[in-house]
Amino acid sequence: MKPIRLVLVILCFNTIGCEDSNELNFFQIRNENVVFVDDDRSVFEQGDYLWFNIDIPTVQTDRISEKDIDIFKMTRADATFFGFSLFEADGDSFTPLRFETDEIIIEKGILNVIDYREPANTELLGVADFNNGTYGMRAGIPLKSNGQFFLANSPSGSGGQDMGFNPTNGSNAQIRISTKIRNSDSEGRYHITVN
Repeated sequence: MKPIRLVLVILCFNTIGCEDSNELNFFQIRNENVVFVDDDRSVFEQGDYLWFNIDIPTVQTDRISEKDIDIFKMTRADATFFGFSLFEADGDSFTPLRFETDEIIIEKGILNVIDYREPANTELLGVADFNNGTYGMRAGIPLKSNGQFFLANSPSGSGGQDMGFNPTNGSNAQIRISTKIRNSDSEGRYHITVN
């Protein structure tokens, strides 16, 4: 009698485990064209604004299955995030620039200036809201001094980033977009010159 109970317990456990694994939906997307500077511009004048954009169409191609998925339909996520900073470059060293919220122009989405981590007001968090089939954010960042600069993942000053979509519809879909700023170098830095 005991061996039969053990077999039934194992079968039930395996059945539950299989159901759970079938319901897990993990998708990995790679798209290095969704975070960018207007016109891929790299030369500016002092006083210009650098227009930073996040533009993610909700239909993307999963790297694993190579099938199109609709992020919004699967998650009902209302936003996604991308953190970055603008650094002044001086040879091999670099320093993040400080910003105030009131000096940034926001046309779409949200751009938060993070003030609770040191150095304060150097990290920017772009919030791309969902609207009409696209997750979008557009903000103008003032270029107040001349020199060599670069945009990059904050606070490290290099690398790409995974953007996630938190389901709001009870789904357990996990969707990640691996990206970096379009036309950035191998370290994930987008270089600009301000004259």
